[in-house]
Amino acid sequence: IVWKKIFFSISLFFHIQNFKHVFKKLNRNNFKIFFEQYRMNPYDSTKTSSSMQEKMELNDCDNNIPIFQENINIKNHKTEESKDKIDINKTLKYAMKLYNGDGIPMDKYEASKYFKIAADHGEPNSMMKYGLMLNYGDVIPEDKESAFKYFRMASEKGEISSNLYCAMMLYKGDGIPEDKEMSAHYFKKAADCRNVQAMQFYALMLVSGDGVDQNLKEASCYLKMAADEGDIECIV
Repeated sequence: IVWKKIFFSISLFFHIQNFKHVFKKLNRNNFKIFFEQYRMNPYDSTKTSSSMQEKMELNDCDNNIPIFQENINIKNHKTEESKDKIDINKTLKYAMKLYNGDGIPMDKYEASKYFKIAADHGEPNSMMKYGLMLNYGDVIPEDKESAFKYFRMASEKGEISSNLYCAMMLYKGDGIPEDKEMSAHYFKKAADCRNVQAMQFYALMLVSGDGVDQNLKEASCYLKMAADEGDIECIV
């Protein structure tokens, strides 16, 4: 038992050294750099799960034909009449084609309209994408508060990566009031979905008691989870 305690203490020491590396990512300058990793297209075929690809698949949609029926006014898309005429999955697919210039001329501004429509009708991947555009001012005016709203909506719908955005924005007070406790909630939510960066940040918060009760044992567990996912920096 004594040797086990000694081994655990030594392991924890090295884990904390790794935390120092993670902590550097939390300063103001590197925060933006860290965020840039998540600006990449979340629907890239190399990162998109097969289930999501199947969900977004279009069987009978011409690339050049808008998703909406002729008489639908985009400004009034929240009406019951409009809801009945919108195919949300096709709307998302068309928005992605516009955003990436996939088979049709690229038009990110027009894509943002379709992302918003699908998002406002409950499509979580569209919430995430529209939130990203708002967060970075990607061809539309930057609006951090609205971006957080869409990230939070996406999180509530089960979109995993949105949890990390919610957590980071809350942690730094990035355009919204700082809230370390809620930040920890979203970091844990993302970590429990096996997001390695979230595992690292949540473990750091557990070590320092930042927004959560200090718990070195639980922090060590999350670092081990990160190592199991292939994060070399967390492997002792």
